[in-house]
Amino acid sequence: MQIIITRFPEQLLYIPPITNAEKLPAKKFTSMVVCGMGGSALPGEILRMYLKDLGVLGKIAVHLNRTYTLPEEANTDSLLLIISYSGNTEETLAAYREAIKRKFPVVGIASGGKLANLCHKNNTPFISIPAGYQPRMALGFFVAAAAVLLDTLGITRSASNDLQRSIPSLIKNMASYKKQGSAIAKKIGTRMPLVYSSHTYKILAMIWKINFNENSKIQSFFNCFPEISHNEMVGFTHLIGKYHFLELADAQDDPRVIQHMRLFAQLMRKKKIGTTVVPLVGVTFFEKVFSSLIISLWTSYFLAVRTYRIDPVPVAMVEEFKKLL
Repeated sequence: MQIIITRFPEQLLYIPPITNAEKLPAKKFTSMVVCGMGGSALPGEILRMYLKDLGVLGKIAVHLNRTYTLPEEANTDSLLLIISYSGNTEETLAAYREAIKRKFPVVGIASGGKLANLCHKNNTPFISIPAGYQPRMALGFFVAAAAVLLDTLGITRSASNDLQRSIPSLIKNMASYKKQGSAIAKKIGTRMPLVYSSHTYKILAMIWKINFNENSKIQSFFNCFPEISHNEMVGFTHLIGKYHFLELADAQDDPRVIQHMRLFAQLMRKKKIGTTVVPLVGVTFFEKVFSSLIISLWTSYFLAVRTYRIDPVPVAMVEEFKKLL
């Protein structure tokens, strides 16, 4: 896993062809519905953040769908982006079949499996990504593939270029990210990490949480400010566990939200709960997001191998559950 994390920025260079690209509708879409589960849903979340950062989100709505059936927002003016790393995720395949049955515009993204076969059979536009990774470790490939699609459809003009401009900074600072991850893991120790951010970056907080779940094999939860200040903080009146807070802080966040985060950390320190502020650094949107994501990978990796002395790669419980299904 160390090699995959170190080489993560290279994934952002991926410029895949779109099979059956001639089948892409020429019309403009009013919305995009991204169907995926687990790590395969995350590119949709990041793209929604990116489009909001560009100011495009008002022109095209992005909806995330994490279940078997399509949401009510899906219609003939929607682009259905069906994502499954393995190509065999049953919820995602069910959504694909429903979209085809209802004659909605569809694009598939997978490394192979049944989704690739169905897209080939139905002449559905399809983007292939490299196989051999855990879905959560292939996020760069996913986002790069989706960026190509956005540019091709004219939804964005330079998503791929914006993504690739972040690469030199990510490579240059990799040793620093690794060092930060090691230090954060040491601070967390055997406590439960609770990851908080502003509402703007709540999906990034969720990705940190997921990496703790899947890489470190521990419980972790996330939430965002200012909502926390109205309910969740009261839950720390009577502590029933050992926690460590991680606050993902962007200097460009609303000053009022920054104040919420600062005062919350102050209150929690009075209760002897440690808080680590993890600044979001970088000039561009993608630099901020992927630098933090890489730090989360290193943090969860070091918790796995040093604190809990386990292999971070397998997700045995997920595989066992799939067999039960």
